[in-house]
Amino acid sequence: MKKVAIIGGGVAGVSAALMLEEDITLFEKKDSLVSGPPFCHLHAGGNLYPDISLDECKQLLVESIEFAKFYPFVIDYRPTIFAFPKSCEKSPQFLLNRLETLQELYENLVAKDSSNKVLGEPKNYFQVFEKEDILALKKLPTPKKPQSMQDWLIPFAKEVNIEALQYPIFLVNEFGINLFCFLSRGRVGS
Repeated sequence: MKKVAIIGGGVAGVSAALMLEEDITLFEKKDSLVSGPPFCHLHAGGNLYPDISLDECKQLLVESIEFAKFYPFVIDYRPTIFAFPKSCEKSPQFLLNRLETLQELYENLVAKDSSNKVLGEPKNYFQVFEKEDILALKKLPTPKKPQSMQDWLIPFAKEVNIEALQYPIFLVNEFGINLFCFLSRGRVGS
């Protein structure tokens, strides 16, 4: 068995370590493999992480699209809800500015190459919901299997303390990495 050193405990480093059947040593400069944006979120949970810069958000969107095109079999499709409690220092406007910038970048990437349309239609990249919208959703029956972006918000509307939130709330077209699918497929192309 060969000895292999992998530098970096991000998605690529961990993926390589999981795929190789060798004696692996993984080097990571941070204290933990999960010290950055959430590993399971392909783009929205990561590139909207409030502690990274807008340039890093843009780069992560580009890299996420490339990843989704390379590993389509490990992608879980579901939107992500972003809500700011009233106790949060940041306001929803902070996120709205980022979302508008990223939506424009996504539109440009899709215009350059249609295979970049891995996050759905650019015009549907995100949706904005005001307090009245959440109150209306709260009255609807909970769907067994969500068929629309709004369907995903119904359980949220029923369970959240609506008065404790800042508005608007955002629903972002999100795709996550399903490591179980990755591990069950083994090597790319198998």
